[in-house]
Amino acid sequence: MRRYWTLVQHEAFAVRGIHEFARAVQACPVPDGTIEEIQEAGGYVYETHNAALDAADEINWPDGPTDEGHPQAKGTFSTVEISGQAVYIDRGHQLKARDYR
Repeated sequence: MRRYWTLVQHEAFAVRGIHEFARAVQACPVPDGTIEEIQEAGGYVYETHNAALDAADEINWPDGPTDEGHPQAKGTFSTVEISGQAVYIDRGHQLKARDYR
């Protein structure tokens, strides 16, 4: 079975509560049967893990690394969750990585 990926709020914040990661995203495998739900919420679905990782880097550091060293994703998070982590949405951001559905 083919595996797809999306971006979710970073587990360091969503699971462990580390505030410096509140504006961070990470790649997450898409559970079977949830692609449409993620896309309807405004999330991206990627064809490969590498494409999702590239997009996460681009989104976490939109203006390059900060002096504080904390990720600064500029989008928001959906009410749709995967394993307790909210799906990332950002309708205004044009991703350079084009390997998404």
